[in-house]
This record gives sequence, C-alpha cells and structure tokens, in this order.
Amino acid sequence: MENYNPNNAIANRPIYKIHGFERRAKKKEFSSLKSLVRNYWHCRQMEKDMTDFYGGQDGYPMSDEKAAIMFEKFKKDMEAMQLLLDEKIDYEI
Repeated sequence: MENYNPNNAIANRPIYKIHGFERRAKKKEFSSLKSLVRNYWHCRQMEKDMTDFYGGQDGYPMSDEKAAIMFEKFKKDMEAMQLLLDEKIDYEI
C-alpha cells in the first residue's frame, strides 16, 4: 500500500449523474436523434419529391403541418436528453 494515493479515489469518481453503460446507451440514442433532427427537412423534401414523381396514396406523404409538429417533438426530445446528459453530481469536498 505504499503506492496508494488518496486522491485517486476522488479523481476516479463519476462526474455525471448518468454514467457507465447507461450513459453510453443514452449518448448513442442522443446521437441518432441529433442526426434525425439535422437531416429531417432534407429527407422530408426527398419524400415529397418521390411521391410527386411516382404518385402517392391518401395521407402519404404527411402534411407539412404534421411534419412541423413531428420535427418540434424530435427537437424537444433532443433538448431534454441533452439536459439529462449534462447533469453533474455535486460532491461536497
């Protein structure tokens, strides 16, 4: 025990409330949600172009109003997850 450093116990404590494998899974989910938000309108426009070219069915593609509502929901989910991942543990020293 002569190489024991008591500061290692402090340095190796988790910083965030969500840590370990759970944090890793949440970050992957956050990354895919962020990608979806970033590319949403591009994919939406491609969908509209394809239905114009090949023809669509009733209710497909969805209306622009529904698409905007869905986009806002994705954005809210992304912001909520970002806040969750940014929560730190307050250690009293």
